[in-house]
Amino acid sequence: MTQHRSYLLYIVVAVINVVFAAVVITTGSSQALIYENGVLETMQELLAAAALGVFLFAALWGPFSPIKTAGVALSSILAIAIFREIDFRTLHVDDRVALLTDASFRDPIVLTSVALVLGYLFVRREHFYAWVPLLFNRNALPLWLAGGLLVASILQDGGDVVGGIDGEFFEEMLELNGYVFLLVAAWRHAWLVVSTSVLLANEQS
Repeated sequence: MTQHRSYLLYIVVAVINVVFAAVVITTGSSQALIYENGVLETMQELLAAAALGVFLFAALWGPFSPIKTAGVALSSILAIAIFREIDFRTLHVDDRVALLTDASFRDPIVLTSVALVLGYLFVRREHFYAWVPLLFNRNALPLWLAGGLLVASILQDGGDVVGGIDGEFFEEMLELNGYVFLLVAAWRHAWLVVSTSVLLANEQS
């Protein structure tokens, strides 16, 4: 991604935040934006689903490589995060499926899935040293920003930092921005997978 497009990305993110801030200022309350399955949550789910799709593309495209291994791990972690976020009770599904929202059912599934991902990374541990330069490349900045914002949203969950309705809005905005940057990180990762595959194909021809 060129420097020009990178600046454009941050302008788009800024515009998104300004728009939502303007809505809150105009209405005098953030309540209209933070209800269950509301505007913010719907946008988060769409962004997360799009990022998952791009990461899956990166996981399935091209020859076996450290970049492809990273795509498998990232798409798996994101799928786990989406599963954890879904409130199955609001989807009008069978009661047995709705039970997946209950922590006693959901958390063991999440922990088992995370353990499987860690096991996969251990099996592919020979790729670790190839990931280090990728993680500290400037193109990885959106991934770091996404991680930081999503962790901050978890810390804010329950109003631990900012209380009340404003705290809920703050949490949802942190999460929304996190998923925006995660989608950008997924796009850059997929671009890296495709460009690497094309380069390898040219070298072999």
